[in-house]
Order: sequence, then C-alpha cells, then structure tokens
Amino acid sequence: MGKENTYYYDLLNISPDADQKEILAAFRRIKQACELKGQKFLGINAREITTAYEILSDPEKRRAYDEERKKPVKTMEQINEEMDRLSRELEPHRQRYTEVRTATEIQYIPLDEEGKELLRQSMEQKNQQFRITIALIGILFFINLIRILFF
Repeated sequence: MGKENTYYYDLLNISPDADQKEILAAFRRIKQACELKGQKFLGINAREITTAYEILSDPEKRRAYDEERKKPVKTMEQINEEMDRLSRELEPHRQRYTEVRTATEIQYIPLDEEGKELLRQSMEQKNQQFRITIALIGILFFINLIRILFF
C-alpha cells in the first residue's frame, strides 16, 4: 500500500498523538520564529500552518482529518497500475462505439444498424461540406487570377 499521510502534523512538527497544549505551543513557536526573523506571518506557508492548527485544534475536524490521513497515499506506480486496469476493463466497450466529431461537439454512437446509418449520414454531410469548401476556394482562386490578369 502507501505510506500514512501526516502532513499537518509535520507542518507543526508534532507527533500525531500530541494533545491540545502541544498543538497550541507548536503553532505559537512557529509563528514567533517567523516574527523573530523579521518576517510577517503571511503568505502560503503561513496559511498552511494556520490551517493545520485550525484543523488539529478542533477535536471534530481533527478526528475527520485523522480518519482521512490513515487512508494510504497511493504512489504513482499504484495509480498507473489502476489506470491500466481500468483501461483494460473499458476496452471491450470502446470497440462497440465510434467517435463522431461535429463542429461543436464529440458524440459517441453505438455501432449497431442505426449507429452505422448515423455515421454514414455524418460522413456524407462532412464530404458535402468539404466539396463546398473546395469549390469556394476554386472560385476565389479563379476570381483572383482574373483580377491579376485583366486589371
């Protein structure tokens, strides 16, 4: 599996079994350390530390956080394996559908008789649009050629 997530405890540099006094002391110690260095306690790091303190100092939020953090963190290898497994499971279903692209959207239609007819109609429509576009390009080319030759 993965390793246990202890992010908020690590931010405050305390153990997961720390009591309320230790949490408050750790938060104050970090805040004072920033101020002693002449820095204001602001920015992304300060927000993360404040969030960690707010969650860990509230018993209900801390209980929810502890339950969530005990769920193992997946590694990239585990995520890739799961994606491969899901891809293999979906492959038979992909073969029963085809992708039809229109000007504004992509539709997936089943490859039964009705779906094949829809696909044929879509292809005819695309071919007709293509022929019209080519004809217009030809006409514009011819007009420009005449303009160049005679004007």
